[in-house]
Order: sequence, then structure tokens, then C-alpha cells
Amino acid sequence: MTVLVGDISYADAAWESTPGRNCTQRRWDSWGVLAEPVFANQPLMILPGNHEVEYNTPPATQTSFLAYQKRFLMPSEASGANDGNLYYSFDVGPAHIIMLNSYMEFGPDSAQYKWLEADLAKVDRKVTPWLIANMHAPWYNSDKHHHDEPEEMFMRQFMEPLMHSNHVDIIFSGHVHAYERMYPVYNNKTMAEATTYINIGDGGNREGPALGYYPQPSWSAYREPAFGHGLFEVFNSTHAHLTWHKNEFSNNVVSDDVWLVRNSAIASNPFTHGLSHVNGREFDGYAPFKSF
Repeated sequence: MTVLVGDISYADAAWESTPGRNCTQRRWDSWGVLAEPVFANQPLMILPGNHEVEYNTPPATQTSFLAYQKRFLMPSEASGANDGNLYYSFDVGPAHIIMLNSYMEFGPDSAQYKWLEADLAKVDRKVTPWLIANMHAPWYNSDKHHHDEPEEMFMRQFMEPLMHSNHVDIIFSGHVHAYERMYPVYNNKTMAEATTYINIGDGGNREGPALGYYPQPSWSAYREPAFGHGLFEVFNSTHAHLTWHKNEFSNNVVSDDVWLVRNSAIASNPFTHGLSHVNGREFDGYAPFKSF
């Protein structure tokens, strides 16, 4: 199964209206032709990024997320959501996976927040012990690009306590064209029982990788601005393996490799929630396009 956390085809340019960067359905078509041979044979799960918003002055459409809503069919109704593909959840193996929208209302009075609250309450951790959420705009990010945007700060302000109280294991995000893995963190403090955040917005685009970082926060474990992809494998109810692969080499280069182990599975660990990063790389002095 492939999960894309937004900015799928770059068929529009969010709210921009510059020549060559506004909405074009032909780009959706060409992306579909490119992707069809792969995703005709495996599930593709998606969520919207800022380049799916689409509402703009002509030639963009005047309906938000129009192409994104019409070109895909995600299991929203089955998960109790009623806004099409904008947010939803599903189960796969021992994992319950939540897909959220950074670019619509997300405050406590919003339909998305109320749905998330209800969805989390229904999760049976005996059936799906892994609880994973996805969104486009990252809540934790030490890259200088897309840093502390409103969609990130306010969504985190409203939803982070809800995620923490429900012991969400991992949150994947995109938006920043680089890779960064965090230690378990809550409210800007590293703590063993918190959620692990992984930014993996490095699938590739015309702008290139997001070069440039702020001084590394204590919650940032590993970061590198290069295009690539991640492979996340759940082995059982307590152990999962994450590898990040850079695309700049013709061979299969693994630049981050970490086991994520549920604290409750470690006899000497006093915490029942959260993940321990076992044998994971640590940031050892940033160098652009560094290989190991």
C-alpha cells in the first residue's frame, strides 16, 4: 500500500495565480497516466495538500478541492466522515490509519475535529494496536521552509492534546521537501510516552529539496534535505521498522534505518505508551546530500 500525504500532481499552485502555476486539469491527466501502471496493482491512499486546494481566480475552478474530490474515492463514509476524500480513516492489518486535512476547518467546533474525536474513541487497540495519523502540514519541523505556518501551528494547538491523550503512535506529514524524523515529543518537549513525528515530504517536485535548517531542536533525531521515499513495515503489535531511501543514487541507498518499538514491550521501560527508537541514526553534523 502507498500513502501520499498531499501535493499529488501539482495541478494547481494553491492560492497562486502566476503564469504556468495555476490550475490545469491536463496535469492531473498526465499524472494519472504516469501513476496508473503502479497503482492499478496496489492500494493508493491519499490526503489533500495545499496544491489540491484549487480555489483561485480563473482558470482555476471556483470549488475547493474539486479535482481531488472527483478523481479519487477514499473510504470516508465507511469511517463515519461526510466530506468526501477530505478526511477519513481505515484499518490495514494491525494498524488504524487516520487521514486529516490541514487546509479546512480543524478547530474544536469543526466537523473534522468532531469526527476525529469520535474516530479515536472507537479504536480498539486490541484489534489495531498501532494508531497512525497523517496530514500534509507538519506540526514539528526544524527546516527553514514552511516553518510555523498557520495551518501547522493552529492545527497542532487544537489537535495535539487529543492525539496525545489517545496515545497516537506516529504522525506522518509532508509539505517540507525534506526528510526529518523526530523523537517522541509533546508540546515541544521530548518525552518517552509521546507521539513520534516523521516528515516525509521529499517525494520530488520542480522546486528541489528544502535546503537550510534552524539549529537542531532536542526533539529532532535525524534530518536530511534530499528527495526519496519511506518504507514502513509493521511486524507485530509492538515492533515496526522504518527505512528512508534517497533517490539521488541509482542503487538502493538507505539513509535512515530505525526500529520503532512500543515501550510496553520493553521490560525495563516504565512507560506503557509511546515508542522507543531502537538502533536509529542520530544527527551527527549536517552535510548536504550526505551518504552513509
